[in-house]
Formats: sequence, C-alpha cells, structure tokens
Amino acid sequence: MLNTTTVSRLKKVAAARGVSLASLTFACLNKVIFSVCLQPGSRAWWFYPVNVRGAVSGPAQSNLSSGFYLALDEHSSAGHIHAQVKAKLVAREHWWLWKMAHIGRWIGKTGVRFIYRRISGSQFYLGSFSYLGDWSLPQHPHSVVGVCGAGSANYPIATGVTECNGQLTVALKFHPSIALAQETQQRCLQLWQQSLQELSYA
Repeated sequence: MLNTTTVSRLKKVAAARGVSLASLTFACLNKVIFSVCLQPGSRAWWFYPVNVRGAVSGPAQSNLSSGFYLALDEHSSAGHIHAQVKAKLVAREHWWLWKMAHIGRWIGKTGVRFIYRRISGSQFYLGSFSYLGDWSLPQHPHSVVGVCGAGSANYPIATGVTECNGQLTVALKFHPSIALAQETQQRCLQLWQQSLQELSYA
C-alpha cells in the first residue's frame, strides 16, 4: 500500500509526463515482471480491462467489463503504454471483445465451450492489469480497499490497483501454473512497490 504522500507525488510525476497514474503504475509493474520472469528481449501480451458499466445494460451484480490486449516489452514506458491505451479506446477495440464474449446468444453453450477449448490451448498472455479507480469511503476515512482477481493458466498474473482515501493499494497474485508462484509473487510485489516509491521522488 502506498500512503497519501507517495500517491500525491506519483500523480505529479504522471502529470509532468503527460500520462495517467494507471499508465505509470502499469509501466512499473511491467518492468518488474519482465526483469524477474522473462528472458531479455522478450515480448508479451497483457490484457487491459475496460469498464463498460453504464454503456450497456445488465444486472447490477453482473461483470460489465470488456478490454483489449497490449503488446509490451521490457522497455515499454508509461508514455508508450498510455498512447496505446488511448488509441485502442478511440478505436473502440474493447467493443469487439464484448461482442465476442456474448456470442453464446447465437451459438449456445456447446459452441462457446468448443471455442474456449480451441483458444485456451493455444493463446497465453502474461496476465491482466486491472486499475479499478477511486473507491474512496468518506464515511470511513481511514479505510483502505484492495482487490485482486484469481488469474488462470492463460492469464497467470492477476493484479488489482485501487485508490481509496488518498492511498493506493497494489495487489498481485500469481496462478499456481507459474513455477515457484508464491515466492515469485512476493518478490515481484515488493519490487513493484519499491519502484513506485522510488519513482515518487523522481
């Protein structure tokens, strides 16, 4: 967890670089993951979720989210990530995935299972970066919210970044399909927090 002073400094760094706090946080995570988990010169894909709540109708409890994929490497900067995210949002790429996720209306559950089996055996990604925004609780000014997805063998690195009452929670979870998942997870989380702390003094 990053305290209010660190978060305020990070927001100033992000503003000075012309990027969002989400892009700055993601760039730090990506650099850590590449340095610890991947071979030099590698390139990999992250899933970047997009909230579509309000733009589509559905039950209040349902998962109203979509997203797109970002191809990154060890040198991907916050500026590079920010530009990619903006371009994909402008191109409305997340709506393609939303439509694909709801193809079951036309092909049924059997068709969805068939497609999932074909895809899940051949498509693998680093994981997903979930920046959940500000979940401040004015009625509980000292509370902090932190969440993280479960991940899967196809998306083994799950994250959750949440702002709450001026503080920032960064959560990280490695799926058991990754060798030494627990130890690697703890190391990466520590390095991620450390890199953000150091960046706040830049």
